Amino acid sequence: MPNELIYLLTGLLCYFVGAIPSGYILVKLKTGKDIRTMGSGNIGATNVARVLGTKWFVPVFIFDFFKGFAPVFWLAPWVATRWHCPTCQAPMSMLAVFCALLALVGHLWPIYLGFRGGKGVATVGGILFAFNWAAALIACAVWVLVFLPFRYVSLGSVIAALSLPVAQYFTWNLVKYRWGAETVWVGTVFLGIAGILVIVRHRANLKRLIEGTEKRFGTKQA
Repeated sequence: MPNELIYLLTGLLCYFVGAIPSGYILVKLKTGKDIRTMGSGNIGATNVARVLGTKWFVPVFIFDFFKGFAPVFWLAPWVATRWHCPTCQAPMSMLAVFCALLALVGHLWPIYLGFRGGKGVATVGGILFAFNWAAALIACAVWVLVFLPFRYVSLGSVIAALSLPVAQYFTWNLVKYRWGAETVWVGTVFLGIAGILVIVRHRANLKRLIEGTEKRFGTKQA
């Protein structure tokens, strides 16, 4: 089987796993209801916390986090090493970006729910930690600094998303041993795109923030 086909199948696997709607499944099992008709209508961890209580934020966030982390940190390097492509430029990092993109697209537009998915914060967080732990810590610090005084998950997520490509670019030296110094642009461009997707998916939240109707974290809605 050609290596290119192996890489394509790997990307498709990342999409179908990334599309697993953990928040939707959890709320369905707990209440029998469709989370898309409750709270903000989103299937992510924040809305699950609104619907079921804050303790349920953690399992959904962790699951969605690893949908982004596992393809980049484990799957892509394993496939690129086992099925090495001698004609591909930077096969490991390019495959990692390909897998990350498909996992994120799966989360944002899951085939199982008619392509209506989450906002991608947890999944992007997993991707970022897999690519560059230092940039991830910076983005987390930005999120915390915004979230703590205001308690708006959406606001913290949008500001952190804006910091992604900048943090990635200036900390790449710390992780270039894994991905290759010449591929700094690959991760930087991808994380810039990922950040834009996160912001676009938060456009309804941004509208509510402007209108003063966005709910703070910890507010439960049945």
